[in-house]
Amino acid sequence: MKKCVVVTGGVRGIGREISMKFSDAGYQVFATYKNNKNAANKLESESKGLIKPFSVNNTDIRAIESFKSLVLETGIPAILINNAGMTEDGLLVDNGIQRISECMNNNFMGTVNFSLVFLDEMMKQREGNIINISSSAAHKIKLGNTAYGCSKIAIERFSKGLAKEMGRFNIFVNCVAPGWVETDMFNNFAGSLRREILKDIPTRKILKPEEIAQIVFDLAMRRINTTGSVLTIGNGEQII
Repeated sequence: MKKCVVVTGGVRGIGREISMKFSDAGYQVFATYKNNKNAANKLESESKGLIKPFSVNNTDIRAIESFKSLVLETGIPAILINNAGMTEDGLLVDNGIQRISECMNNNFMGTVNFSLVFLDEMMKQREGNIINISSSAAHKIKLGNTAYGCSKIAIERFSKGLAKEMGRFNIFVNCVAPGWVETDMFNNFAGSLRREILKDIPTRKILKPEEIAQIVFDLAMRRINTTGSVLTIGNGEQII
């Protein structure tokens, strides 16, 4: 059976570039998304079917199990990239409990859910690579970014713990934590503050999504032969 790659949140931004990177290398990619059907259809067309998008709720483990059944009809899911997530800035006193709950459920538990569902097949094959996308926000404190930052640092701790559990099955688990990346999410956030953000970056450069995709690809191919690692990627903006 053909080896497949699963990319959550794989039709936009960093996830889109990751999906394209693997499809360009000849892999069958299954990319999940929440509700952006237009972006999903466009990506599938551009990849000539090597990327198959599916709308999956990453907080619903039964939906993920149903999705896995569809993947298994094509091949073995040997690589899982947990990229899906949301950001919701605001203060704790301003509806913060709901915001933290949503970020933890979508970002952290979504990563846990997909990992749990796909681990069985990887353990059977005694081969697998799970790469979780974190963020410099896990460690760089910013006003109003508590919910998002907590969800990302939880992903880093989860990745290290799971790597320790899965090493004996030849399953590597790593984490990539980018700084600022040129995506729609960044542009929507930055707005008129873009110049100020650039001033805070020593190299005055914003990462490109394809740069993150290359690092993720190298980890999945074990060109970077490590497990239980968090790779912090950026241009100096991660300095606390």
